[in-house]
Amino acid sequence: MKLTALLVFLIALIPLSSGAQFLHRQGKLIVDGDGNEFVVRSMGLGGWMLQEGYMLGTGDFAGTQHEIRALIEASIGKERTNEFYDAWLANHCRKADIDSLATWGFNAVRPALHYNLFTLPAEQEPVAGQDTWLENGFRMVDDLLTWCKAHNMYVILDLHAAPGGQGKDGNISDYDPKKPSLWESEENQRKTVALWRKLAERYANEKFIGGYDLINETNWNFTGTNVNGCDSSNEKLRELMIRITNAIREVDKNHILFVEGNCWANNMTGLFPPWDDNMAYSFHKYWNGTDVNTVSEFLTNRDRYNVPFWMGESGENSNQWFFETIRMLESQKIGWSWWPLKKIGSVVGPLNVVKTEDYAKLLEIWKNGGNPDPEFCYNTLMKITENLMIENCEYHPDVIDAMFRQQTDDTRRPYARHFIPGVIHAANYDMGRHGITYFDKDIMNTNGDWKSNQGWAYRNDGVDIEESKDDSPDSNGYNVGWIEEGEWMDYSVEIKESGAFSVDFRIAANSSVGKFHLEINGKNITGEQSVSSTGDNQSWKDISVANVVLEKGKTVIRFVADKGGFNFGYMRFSGAQPVGDLPLKVLNGFCSPTGSFISLAVNKRFDVQIAPQEQNFRLKVNGFLSELSSLAYNTGDQSILLLTPKKKLKKSDQVVLSYSPGTLQSVDGKLLETFSNLKINTETIQVHAVPGLVEAEEFAENQGWQQENCSDEGGGFDMGYTDDGDWLTYRVYVEKAGRYSIRYRVASGNSNGGELRLQLLAAGGIITTLHDLPIASTNGWQNWVSLSRELQLPAGEQTLRILVNKREFNLNRMELELLEATSTKNEYAQSSPFVIYPNPAKHRLYVDFQTAKNDSYALNIVDMQGKVLKKSPIGNTGRTEIDLDDMPGGLYLLRISGKTELFCRPFIISN
Repeated sequence: MKLTALLVFLIALIPLSSGAQFLHRQGKLIVDGDGNEFVVRSMGLGGWMLQEGYMLGTGDFAGTQHEIRALIEASIGKERTNEFYDAWLANHCRKADIDSLATWGFNAVRPALHYNLFTLPAEQEPVAGQDTWLENGFRMVDDLLTWCKAHNMYVILDLHAAPGGQGKDGNISDYDPKKPSLWESEENQRKTVALWRKLAERYANEKFIGGYDLINETNWNFTGTNVNGCDSSNEKLRELMIRITNAIREVDKNHILFVEGNCWANNMTGLFPPWDDNMAYSFHKYWNGTDVNTVSEFLTNRDRYNVPFWMGESGENSNQWFFETIRMLESQKIGWSWWPLKKIGSVVGPLNVVKTEDYAKLLEIWKNGGNPDPEFCYNTLMKITENLMIENCEYHPDVIDAMFRQQTDDTRRPYARHFIPGVIHAANYDMGRHGITYFDKDIMNTNGDWKSNQGWAYRNDGVDIEESKDDSPDSNGYNVGWIEEGEWMDYSVEIKESGAFSVDFRIAANSSVGKFHLEINGKNITGEQSVSSTGDNQSWKDISVANVVLEKGKTVIRFVADKGGFNFGYMRFSGAQPVGDLPLKVLNGFCSPTGSFISLAVNKRFDVQIAPQEQNFRLKVNGFLSELSSLAYNTGDQSILLLTPKKKLKKSDQVVLSYSPGTLQSVDGKLLETFSNLKINTETIQVHAVPGLVEAEEFAENQGWQQENCSDEGGGFDMGYTDDGDWLTYRVYVEKAGRYSIRYRVASGNSNGGELRLQLLAAGGIITTLHDLPIASTNGWQNWVSLSRELQLPAGEQTLRILVNKREFNLNRMELELLEATSTKNEYAQSSPFVIYPNPAKHRLYVDFQTAKNDSYALNIVDMQGKVLKKSPIGNTGRTEIDLDDMPGGLYLLRISGKTELFCRPFIISN
């Protein structure tokens, strides 16, 4: 017994070597110490321990760190250069930066290490073949680790600049072609191996070291013709990686190793199969598409070798690209690391290091080959090191919003608080996804073009913002420019008092083609305004619009460009006047999202006590008279009259409306003015009515599909060129909950056909699969067949997603038909004797029976394909508790039936 106890005690003293308490590989996944899947959401700390010219604005004349340092040393001397670099390293990343990253949602950081902070260059070693270790680099990693531990964040060490430099893209690796590279010097390779062994020895038992990224972006031609190794086989790279692995494993069997390919990390030829039980491959992603096809090669190798893949570096694009790329990566169970946290004079990262006027002058002197005054140069550089501190940086909340909140939340969030009366700056439109808070025709870079924001200022969306030269005291120093027809921006506002306002629009233009208007919920509140030339795109004048009627409260105002060709600085609302003397006149008309009714907007509230008469209206659709089935006031906005045509309208319809003298009047007694052939906007039809027809090309969002001409009956277009994981989403409005038939019109020229999956997307990221549909070959991409399935749908507005389970097929349209309504009763009727809660539910769902009944009731939980998953009797009083722990997250129906009554409620399991 004593011997056994001693053995147990001694074993407890031995450090764990299995890596179980560390991030580690488990098949194709990276998992935490408890074996739970861990999605690495990291920020790259580029520019801190290794400077790259483009981050400092010196890229045109000094791209590598050794060139930058030499330039500074020539300007201010060696001693002051050392002082500059000490301040740079001290201020670039501090505890406050890590605290902020944790608050924003990151769970890891990836510091880009320069080897020369840890050891001397080989040519400077006092004794050849021996290593001098420098404490500075290790101390910086120690501090970083301490800051991260406080937030349970991981540090992934990235050797960004190996001894000698590992790539021809020298800005990345600080490669100096005058000296032997990593691949041209056995001594540099030996030193690289020794450095990793030293790091591993120091951090072997540190749980919050997330892993070792062995060599960043090699970019070296071993066997091919491309200078950056894009067509090279990589045997030499593999050999060095294995040497590094063996050295690490001598002292550290705990940490996961990340291996990058050649050619900016993405050429992995020759690097398979894996040679270590706890390793993963890392690719980088810049300036390409956001669909799953862009990572298909890595997914294929992940499956083939049963090994994790990590997207170890990305960024340098727009917010919409960030949102779409992160959503795609996480849908494929791939973690990511963004690049970088901060740069000088940039909008693409969370933090902008303010570029001073003096620093701009210094860059210009250097660029032109001049010699700056040493004092001026020193003071300017030291000011930049002060600006590096997070409290002196400009924070870009829109970047963080796109990377985190928008992944599961498609609502808007105000960028700034706006009050009316007051000034609303053009650049302060709401935060949110493209198509929700703004629309711009150039929103991301997928082909190497550098900027989607043409002005490269203030924010990182597709909206083009530039520094403004307007000297008006109301200017915030920025304006929206490069405006094109159809672009718009939304502003959440709070109107302090109701009244008729004057609005001054701050506009500059060198032509007179521009037109714009303001609208609220589709209601054009200003009418179309024409822009006259101001002489120049930075010569600013006001365009004033009087009598814009606004109701007190919170709302969203949309600025719409009907024609482009002008700059927009701000809009000023002032002078709320009583609306009583204004005539009642029509503003505009537009269709509901499903085409079920027309909204007729006027400038003041209707007197809703006066019933509208159909005989006063004449509706024409495509040149023919069309009947109205009903008229009613909009209860939410009494300045809108709702007209329901007997036949639903389509986006392609040409619709006009006329009004002859009648009794409609405002609350202050003004009769509605007559109008003739008012064009009704059908472009607002965006949500498909169910039951009804959904054309494939009328999607809400698209990942990976392409539109083409269609020869099926009816012609038009279809969607095709699919690959595994591609998807389309559709917004639909389901009039009645119940059992539906959906008929797909599909074609496939692929001998193996394909498979379609229909999913229902709910709030909070809940995804419910409604059915899978195998599609056999139709022996031609335009040989169309109809395939049907049944499904259950809840009432209301929903999002459906068509997912390509197996490639490849074309889709022309879908037609949904109601087979059986779930209940003749309102699903949400308050008169129901049953109350279910909570909804969404996690572990338990409770059903309370409010009223005593003689009937006994049966309870069923049904999935969206109609399958009964749980059955339970329910008494006629009290409460029933349902255990949900054995059910996956998703949307379900709760059915309660008795002899005479049926109640059905949708609910969500969120686990």
